[in-house]
Amino acid sequence: MIWFFNLQSEHDELESKFLEERAQLEAKYQKLYEPLYTKVCVLLVGYDIQPVRIALFEIIYWHKFCDIVW
Repeated sequence: MIWFFNLQSEHDELESKFLEERAQLEAKYQKLYEPLYTKVCVLLVGYDIQPVRIALFEIIYWHKFCDIVW
């Protein structure tokens, strides 16, 4: 039975490394994609919507915070 726990431990270690590396890759490519998304938004909407995104994020954040507090 101990061998099973050793195998599970090895599996968990590999999975942890995988998830860490995947998160790093996702963050890297998100940064690379961001300028492209901004250009598409400018083409479709006619202006940069980054300030709108920030405002919406702040509203959603405070709404969730207020729900937690109240």
